Amino acid sequence: GLLVSEARRMGLEAFGVDRPDAPLWPGCDPRWRGSGDIETMEQPEGSWDVASLFHVAEHLRAPVDLFRRVNRWLRPRGVFVLQVPNARSLQAQAFGARWYGFDMPRHLVHWSEPSLRLALEQAGFEVVRVRHVSWRDNGPCLAGSLAPGLDPLVERERLHAGQPRSAVPTPLRRLAYLALVWGCAPFALCESLARRGATMTLFARRA
Repeated sequence: GLLVSEARRMGLEAFGVDRPDAPLWPGCDPRWRGSGDIETMEQPEGSWDVASLFHVAEHLRAPVDLFRRVNRWLRPRGVFVLQVPNARSLQAQAFGARWYGFDMPRHLVHWSEPSLRLALEQAGFEVVRVRHVSWRDNGPCLAGSLAPGLDPLVERERLHAGQPRSAVPTPLRRLAYLALVWGCAPFALCESLARRGATMTLFARRA
């Protein structure tokens, strides 16, 4: 809900789609969220200027089919923004199957820049920009590969699965994780500048 909330604050009409039990960003009105399956939902043709999928396309069963529907939802020259883990990143090459960004079996598609470009072109889009820097994701992705037990999201999943909590106090684990993320930042920036970052964001227009 962060992106939706910021767009609304700027006076734009915006809404998101997510599971009904997913937590909302503080300040995000529940009315701004549609609940349902992004792969089956429909929107009126030519009704939106921008559509975004942030860390969604790797979970799709039929991504090109959804991209084609998004193309119909957009107005002429509408913009489609996607962010996904980069399966050709230096991190993925270094860690192989243990790379945090693969997240199997939740991730069904492992995108590289050429494969995502091809999928977008097949759906009627033209890629106009690719960004490899993500301060939110690239450092934490490396940290999660190096020490998955420190990652708060992994810990939450383990607790939901009924596994015992770590004996190390939570504040110490959080401080250790934060220190590791900051320590990973220089490498994450270097791989991003080499266009081999852990995540990539593609901006595309209707062709």
